[in-house]
Amino acid sequence: MQNAVDHAFPFDGDLRQEGHVQVRLDRQGDVLIVEVIDDGIGLRPGFSLEESRGLGLSIVQTLVTTELGGSLAMHNDHGTRVSLRIPVQAVS
Repeated sequence: MQNAVDHAFPFDGDLRQEGHVQVRLDRQGDVLIVEVIDDGIGLRPGFSLEESRGLGLSIVQTLVTTELGGSLAMHNDHGTRVSLRIPVQAVS
């Protein structure tokens, strides 16, 4: 969410562009789906998650994939859509 606020809505002179950031949570069986969606400027042309050098994004990617056994995807969708898929166990 912080990346959306920091990068999706750049400054136009002294004012930051307005926009929306939405967080969606869903559970499909044993998978938790978390999406962060903004209507900002989108990912830069040629953006690749694998080649990203941002520290914050690197930390999130490592946490999601290594620690939680999930996946992270990012793509342009009238802004940027970040999707996390994290396996969860049923509560007994």
